[in-house]
Amino acid sequence: IVQDMCEQMQLGFKTRMASDNTTWSGFFKVAGIAAEDVANYLRGWHHCYSHLDSSHYNEDSALGGVIAEVVLASTSVGMWPERFQRLRQKMEPSAREQMLGAEELVLNETAHGNGAAVAAVLFANKKLVKLDLKGAKLTTEEVVMVVAASNRLHTLVLEGNDVDQRGMDALGQLLSMETSALRVLNLENAKATDQGRNQDGLRLFCVGLHKNTTLTELCLVNNDIRVEGAQHIGEALKIN
Repeated sequence: IVQDMCEQMQLGFKTRMASDNTTWSGFFKVAGIAAEDVANYLRGWHHCYSHLDSSHYNEDSALGGVIAEVVLASTSVGMWPERFQRLRQKMEPSAREQMLGAEELVLNETAHGNGAAVAAVLFANKKLVKLDLKGAKLTTEEVVMVVAASNRLHTLVLEGNDVDQRGMDALGQLLSMETSALRVLNLENAKATDQGRNQDGLRLFCVGLHKNTTLTELCLVNNDIRVEGAQHIGEALKIN
């Protein structure tokens, strides 16, 4: 069901790109990428959720979560041209010129409400290795958008953003990837918790920590992680 849903969304996305050719062509020209690059990115994002272990789809809540992430992926990429342009307009001319070629970016308040645009920048800028989003006030959904495009980053600062369960889940997937280059992850005051329904997110995050071989610095100051959650993180870090 999920695989069929992903295939239909990918076809629909290509149709929408073709029907709004002027908007997308302008975005491709500025960002220096092609339509097939974006289509392949969306396909890869969908693949993360459509090829999980079959047992993951057996529970209604888990299946609902997968479907939500698949929809978010299509929504996020579909917003790239409009949100990318909005982000550029908020930046100073000098910063705007450097955005797609810089190795380090500090966006902070500039990124507020523009998580999809930040993801587009991460995808287009092949040189970017450090991204500071401290205080950007990104929503959980926007954090997921950013994390999905962060596999080349060495440093990711999400301090003061609403990471929550979905963000922790996405970070767990990022850390699990063999291609992940992440060394420094700052989640200070990011609403990470091991309480209530958020336990699943922290569990999946710990699985990622367990598998990861690159991370050397992790900041979890000022989050609602209690004894049990701290123990799970500690056990994962013994292997990391």
